[in-house]
Amino acid sequence: MKRSILPAIALILLLAAALTAVVSSQVTFTAGTTPGNPSSGKFRLWANLSSGFLECLNSSGGSCMGGGLSGLTTNTLPKATSATTIADSNVTDNGTVISVAGQFSIKGNPFIIELPNSSTGTANGLLAKLVNTAGVLQVQTITTSAADQAAAIGCVISGGGNTGSALIMIAGTGSCKFDGATTASHIAIPSATSAGALHDTGATSSPASGEVMATVGATDACASPPCLIAGNLFMTPDIVATGGNGNGGGGGGGGGAKQQQRAIPFTIGDGSNVITPGDQGVYPSSRFACTINAIDISAKESGSITVDVWKKAGGIPTGSDKISASAPMTLSSAQLNQAGSVSTWTKAVASGDVFGFSVVTVSTVTRVVGQIWCN
Repeated sequence: MKRSILPAIALILLLAAALTAVVSSQVTFTAGTTPGNPSSGKFRLWANLSSGFLECLNSSGGSCMGGGLSGLTTNTLPKATSATTIADSNVTDNGTVISVAGQFSIKGNPFIIELPNSSTGTANGLLAKLVNTAGVLQVQTITTSAADQAAAIGCVISGGGNTGSALIMIAGTGSCKFDGATTASHIAIPSATSAGALHDTGATSSPASGEVMATVGATDACASPPCLIAGNLFMTPDIVATGGNGNGGGGGGGGGAKQQQRAIPFTIGDGSNVITPGDQGVYPSSRFACTINAIDISAKESGSITVDVWKKAGGIPTGSDKISASAPMTLSSAQLNQAGSVSTWTKAVASGDVFGFSVVTVSTVTRVVGQIWCN
């Protein structure tokens, strides 16, 4: 016997003696296959060389450590429903796609994307754009050029530089630099005078042109710009363009109306079970005024479903708030339906309106993603 294993054997024997003295139970360590069950009222410990764990058997062949997990669903992440129990959450992971059934809240924190810095680099607190360097997607600070004014993807919150990776806030709440004084709730676009900074447009409504990046989070005199302003609400950037010589609704002379397509997206279903008819408990809000002009709906699998759309000003909608008339969002033995008709819908949307979705009929479909488009 090698001298090096003697301390381990002594420790095992000491543990066995201690357990026997305390609980008056049989303790056996066996290397190899699963040992037989101990007699009633006793337990047996054995070393499972395949798993590398010390395991425990009771007299019925079960685990001494409890009955294991039950009531959970494959590919669904568990959550603690109390201090001592767990159950399925609304998050599923099939190894390829992670899905969330219901609303996804980032609770005042930024939603970020991580991308490598280019050799030109980025800077914390400034807007960044995408560049392709020898086939590698990288980021760098935008300039004051007209092209870059429409190319920003978000604001760098950390990792700025010309090496490593930058963390870029593309949605949610966070800090970013401005080129001058700000007023809370005003709309912010990229600055035309300070590279990478935001500019307060001076209004709470969308500008006639520019890339809408965020809603200003705080009022600040900004005595020494650029100034880092906290609490800005970032959304997916919107490009606002003016028409020219009648384009975009203009009446000539390049003063056309702004064109700004936005979406109210929603997801219903867990991706595993056929969707249950009725109110889906999903209530996205609109933070802009617009007019509904199109709807899209797709499903995880081919099937049929009809979805009534509700809307209420500043509150959770119910069936009495239906805006889809007799033309619900529909899939009919299909997986995708784009540009559905909204001709009979109540189409006006105000900032603060809350949407709801109620499934009327369904067959086969386990998860649906939809967009209500407006401008």
